[in-house]
Parts: sequence; structure tokens; C-alpha cells
Amino acid sequence: FDLFLPIINVLHGHGAQYLEQQFILYFMVLEELKDMYAIERDINSNFSNNSEKNKILRSIRKLIRDQLPDAKSNKPIIDKVNELDRPSIWSLVDSLLNEQSVEWKDLYPTDVARPSFFNTRNALVHSANEIDIDILSYETYRVQTIVERLLLKLLGWKDIHGAGLVPVGYLAKGPGGN
Repeated sequence: FDLFLPIINVLHGHGAQYLEQQFILYFMVLEELKDMYAIERDINSNFSNNSEKNKILRSIRKLIRDQLPDAKSNKPIIDKVNELDRPSIWSLVDSLLNEQSVEWKDLYPTDVARPSFFNTRNALVHSANEIDIDILSYETYRVQTIVERLLLKLLGWKDIHGAGLVPVGYLAKGPGGN
């Protein structure tokens, strides 16, 4: 992996004036590392070949047209069908974290199935909704910690889980001590 830009962006995240900026910069680093991983492993598609992909996507488009014959109703859905070829961000990040032996579960309460900062990212980027500052604060530190662990691991550090600015136990409790 070429870590130059991810490291620069983490440093910009450390210096960002607003929490939203920090979160977005750290998340961008996670996306950069995830993309490098997917390219290196050639896992940028959910389909094994173009013939398979085209056949399945054609069938899905036909199903949508059959179930929603009104073009005004089906067009927005059909426009998203090609996105089914792209692996989910979580599946790639999870695979990357597992391969690099980078833990994330210690940053959350025990019953969490996947990091909730993906939901925070979606709310920040895709809506005008206000995000609770406590949640944003926790999620920023969580994504920062994961990104720093990944970078340290990729740089050859051994004890990546001992590093970090915020005590892990604090992050695992979540806002309100949950």
C-alpha cells in the first residue's frame, strides 16, 4: 500500500477545526485503505465475470420493470442496479481488518455486530440531519483509532492495540456510559 496520502489525511484530521471535518478525514483514510486493499486483492466486483454480472443485472432490471411498470417509479431504482456489482464497504473493511489482525470490537459495547460509524458517515454525508455531538465525538475517536491501528500495522508495528489517544474502555461504553 502507498501510505503517503492516508498518513497526510490522518494528520489533517488531527488538525481539523471541527469534529465533522475530523470524522470525514478519518473515514476518508479508511476508504483509501479499503480501496487499496480491494485493488491489491482484485475484489472490486461481486460477480466472477462480466457475463454473469450482465445476466443477473439484466434479470433484476426486468423484475423491477415488471413489478413497477411506471417508468417514473422504476427509473430511480433501476439507476442503482449497477451498484450491486460493488462489494459493500463493510465487507471490504471487515476483510481488511481481519487480514491485518486489527480489532474494532473493543471500541464498542459487546453486542455491536459492526461499527456504527458507517451510519454516522451516511448521516453526515447523505442527509441534512443534525448528529448528536456525543455520538459524533465517540464515532470520530473510534474511526480514528481503527485507522491509526491499520496504519501502524501496515507500517510494521507489533503492539497496535496499545496505541491510541483515547482509552479503549471509554470508547466501548459509548455516549451516556452505555
